[in-house]
Amino acid sequence: MKNEAIEKKLALRWLIFSTIIYLPIFSFFLLHFINLPKILSSNSVSLYSFWIFHAILFLIPLVLLISIFMMWLHYFEKQYVKSRFYCRLPFLTVIICFFLLCLFGIYLEASMVLSRLRVR
Repeated sequence: MKNEAIEKKLALRWLIFSTIIYLPIFSFFLLHFINLPKILSSNSVSLYSFWIFHAILFLIPLVLLISIFMMWLHYFEKQYVKSRFYCRLPFLTVIICFFLLCLFGIYLEASMVLSRLRVR
């Protein structure tokens, strides 16, 4: 009984902290997607790279919303370990998205170099 009370307190602290941190981050990404048409109107970005870049970035706010919902859902179902996992899930998603964007950037650089070699 005492262990469950400690788990509940710890989970509640993590949930409150995570919710306070994730809501402003979500609003930042929401503003980013509101400004998408301005970015798309630029002719310097190909449509293919634009959509891949933003599909990867779209994962972050999507996971933020799902995580906030799931961590509170599992907290109220008294599944405190799962609720703390969902507190950490956005951090894992940001790391994975960062690596995907790095790989995509390497691909774009390689394709630009190859296109320059073909022109000559």
